Amino acid sequence: MTINEALSIDRAARSTEVLELLDLLLPPPRARQLVDTVWLGGVPARRFKLPPNLFVIVSIERHGNDSRAWLHASVSLQGKVREREPKWKHLVRVRREFFTPEMEVLQIFPPAGEYVNLCEVLHFWASLSGRLTPG
Repeated sequence: MTINEALSIDRAARSTEVLELLDLLLPPPRARQLVDTVWLGGVPARRFKLPPNLFVIVSIERHGNDSRAWLHASVSLQGKVREREPKWKHLVRVRREFFTPEMEVLQIFPPAGEYVNLCEVLHFWASLSGRLTPG
């Protein structure tokens, strides 16, 4: 089943299909530990821990009228840490652990009027339909 097929079927069937595709898309684990499976806004996702205190939620999503499927990772630090936002070294770990070397991975800075910061979480996006930036 393709990503687009999995995203277009009903929710109950979609959860299994999308999670299976998600597991196939991720590179082999280095240090990540599966914590659980969660639903975020109707989208099934996997929650992982990268020791000692980095948590990552990974999902496959489609947004609005965009026909592309996206691999999305939300990154946060948990526990007693001085800085609550992930640092560059954390982002590099997440990139290596959750995206293949061939994927173009983006961090988006939206227009100022659309910016929302509910907590100290950073986001990565990779189009599953190919490269988006000039190559």
